[in-house]
Amino acid sequence: MRPLEFIVEEDRERTVTEIEGVFETGSARLEVELLTKGGERIPYEFVAVGLENPEGKRVLAGIGRDVTERKKRDRELSKYETIVETMSDGIYVKGEDGRFTMVNEAYARMTGYEREELVGEHASLVVDEAAIEESKKRLTTEREGGADTENPAMEAKLQRPDGDRVPVEGTFATRRTEDGRQEEIGVVRDITERKRREQERRRVVRALEAAREGISLLDENGEFIYVNDAYAETFRYEPEEMIGEHWDDLGIEADPSRFVDDILPRISAEGQWSGTTTCVRSDGTTFLSQHSLTETDDGELICLVRDITEQRERERDLQAVRTQLDVATEAASVGIWTWDIRGDVVTADDYFASTCGMDPELAADGAPMDAFYESIHEDDRTRTREQLERAVEETGEFEAEYRVRDADGDLVWVVARGEVEYDDDGTPVRLNGAVSDVTELKRRERQLEESERRYRTLAEHFPNGAVGVYDENFRYTLIEGAVLGDTLPEAEQMESERMSAVFPDDVSRQLIPLYRAAIEDGETDSTTITFDGEHWQIWAAPLRDADGEIFAGLSLAQEITEQVERERRLEELVERLEESNERLEQFAYAASHDLQEPLRMVSSYLQLIESRYTDVLDADGREFIDFAVDGAERMRDMIDGLLAYSRVETGGDPFEPVALDDVLENALEDLQVRIEETNAEITTEELPHVTGDRDQLRQLFQNLLDNALEYSGDEPPRVHVSARRRAGRDDRWEIAVRDEGIGIDPDDADEIFEVFESLHSQGEHDGTGIGLALCERIVERHGGEIRLESEPGEGATFTVTLPAADEHEP
Repeated sequence: MRPLEFIVEEDRERTVTEIEGVFETGSARLEVELLTKGGERIPYEFVAVGLENPEGKRVLAGIGRDVTERKKRDRELSKYETIVETMSDGIYVKGEDGRFTMVNEAYARMTGYEREELVGEHASLVVDEAAIEESKKRLTTEREGGADTENPAMEAKLQRPDGDRVPVEGTFATRRTEDGRQEEIGVVRDITERKRREQERRRVVRALEAAREGISLLDENGEFIYVNDAYAETFRYEPEEMIGEHWDDLGIEADPSRFVDDILPRISAEGQWSGTTTCVRSDGTTFLSQHSLTETDDGELICLVRDITEQRERERDLQAVRTQLDVATEAASVGIWTWDIRGDVVTADDYFASTCGMDPELAADGAPMDAFYESIHEDDRTRTREQLERAVEETGEFEAEYRVRDADGDLVWVVARGEVEYDDDGTPVRLNGAVSDVTELKRRERQLEESERRYRTLAEHFPNGAVGVYDENFRYTLIEGAVLGDTLPEAEQMESERMSAVFPDDVSRQLIPLYRAAIEDGETDSTTITFDGEHWQIWAAPLRDADGEIFAGLSLAQEITEQVERERRLEELVERLEESNERLEQFAYAASHDLQEPLRMVSSYLQLIESRYTDVLDADGREFIDFAVDGAERMRDMIDGLLAYSRVETGGDPFEPVALDDVLENALEDLQVRIEETNAEITTEELPHVTGDRDQLRQLFQNLLDNALEYSGDEPPRVHVSARRRAGRDDRWEIAVRDEGIGIDPDDADEIFEVFESLHSQGEHDGTGIGLALCERIVERHGGEIRLESEPGEGATFTVTLPAADEHEP
């Protein structure tokens, strides 16, 4: 067969043309299809070369090979190339030097470059070094771990030439080329949308978790696949305790049959359901819930639940409050009314109608606005109408105070308040308001004004002083008084000024604690100050409102310069008197002491004359000497008494707790002879402990008992000593010495306590006239008093008060 006959017919003409051209070009490479003996067509490649043989004749030499396998590989490669180019994922190939050797169109679009711009460029053009190193690390791990090593996707960002960064996810592999070079093949997917969805999902999840309502998702089998914290908390579970559990197995519905037989079928039919159910918590307690259930296209169930137990309780409470408000409104004399501005009609409740003298039925159904105006007192009508019009046209709020005639014809003061309501266009449509009877308030205001006028009149004429009111910042809000502008600044200079701006610092430092105690602690007190050369007495007291709350302080200032001067002169006088008394006491002591010796000499010489010349003297002489001796003795007793009297203050001992039982016992021992001589009977009660001078108290008892024995009359003396605790702030004992003697005329009660004063002659009763005066002086030193209760012939009771010594009470 001729060579051309092995070539398929459609390739023969091309083959002839190419071979003829060999003699001109020198060679040619052809791919054709040959026909085998069995009629099979096979791809064949041959190379033809034009030569000359030894004879110089041009001949054709050629060599060929079967390229069936290569064609097969080319077809496969073409298929893969098509796949690569049509994929939405980006694919690239990098050489060992990190430069791109191939990129598909999808990868180029991701990067924002043309394919030709990327091939030959280093990968760092579009990926940062960290991502490149991470991909190398993963490829190294894959090579070392073998074929079983997982190649997880890696996330990175591609840098576009416009500055945008595209989030991508890539997987990598390596291969060896036929010439032994290693290449990296990467498949990259744009995950921008996925990232957006993930971010959106995170926002949704965060919103669900932050939601105050419980939200859950059940799959088509009724098992929980999601619950937020609020849902789990509502049922008192942890979220993980509910995930994967069937709602019925958890027992969260108190009536599961209703859920199955009623609610679920309605969801299937309508796609959703909303209503109230009773739910059960994990601890077995129940609560009323607002349930909303929605079925998704996938058959899942979205559940929203909210515990409305407290809401229902609040609704019941609100209804109770509304009922109470209705009652309170009626009790508080408040009427409700509405003015339909467009229709110029007013509707109101019974109280409003009664207060304004309107027909209640007409007011309830809607009365013309003129009927409202007619109820207003004619002197207030124009002003009230203008205020209503201003509220509608300008302010949006209405408040007016006016008089009306009520249903009984009485004149009533009312305050009306209201707020204008507008439509969407801003046009006023109605005014809703309330009216309250303030007649009593007006009466109180008039009383208050009258009271204030009286107060101002009193304050303006406050003698030698001023009256002021101040606030918590010690700022005078009101001040009146006769001395303002004279010894104190003018009222205009003091009102609205702080105290520190009115008075010098030293005066302010004295007054502020006083003022603060009044306005903060409610204390009332006073102090004295010196201002501008004058002396002042300052009082501060709290001012309280009707509820007893302190709202201001009251200050009163009175000039006391003359009083202070009088007190100073009085103190000087007292001081001079004390000095004079001290000198008199010293003189009395000295005089009584110095008179003792001459009296002793007189008495001694008289007694000596009596003893030596008794035989010479007749009866009259001896009687005269007895009179002289007796007079000297009485003079000595008087001097001793005067000495004791003068030394009560200066010669006494310090006070200490004293048992009066012991003191009385000592006094009785001193009077034992006298008691036996007079056959006296002295009884005593248990006596207390007091604070005093033991020796002076013994002298007190001795003088009182001796006085009782002396004036007992013809009968043997009967004396009783008793004690009684005196009620009152001062803790004192009253000690009484009572006798059954001759008694004393009450008119002479004060006279017997004077020095050297006696109601009886020397012949009737012995005594110096100093004993009871000394008792009074001793009691006064102890801060007490002595008094006498007596009638002639009825005996006498001397009562003294002495300070108690509580810690030593019997």
